[in-house]
Amino acid sequence: MNNSFANGYLQVTVFGGDGISPIKGALVTVFSGPREDGGAVIATDYTDNSGTTAPIPLEAYNIDYNTPSEGEKDVIRDIVEVSAPGYYNSVRQNIPIFPGIVTREYIYMLPLSEKSGQDTTGIDTSIVGSGSEGSFPGGIDREF
Repeated sequence: MNNSFANGYLQVTVFGGDGISPIKGALVTVFSGPREDGGAVIATDYTDNSGTTAPIPLEAYNIDYNTPSEGEKDVIRDIVEVSAPGYYNSVRQNIPIFPGIVTREYIYMLPLSEKSGQDTTGIDTSIVGSGSEGSFPGGIDREF
């Protein structure tokens, strides 16, 4: 069995939350695995005017990935993180990279809340309850 790895390519295109507007200057970082497990940065690139990176060369799945191997991991588990000012970071993992193939990944980023410049979950409304403490917010306490 051939345990050598060939290069494949990853090309990332990043859009804003509307799904139409490309994000120029988004940083795309590829890690060799989860950072908390010691994953190292193996590639970085910025998106161009069309929100797209150049093809990033990465180790591909083993050519014989359907054939069991002895003690070898045949699948590369890269983590891709995208960051851009004004947007929440986006993380993707387990993107299949095959030898000689350009894999295109489309990432749609959510904008940060515009309210007070806070980094919130995007929920800008609060629930105002009329019940007493301990009741469901917005509910009306009634005794039957």
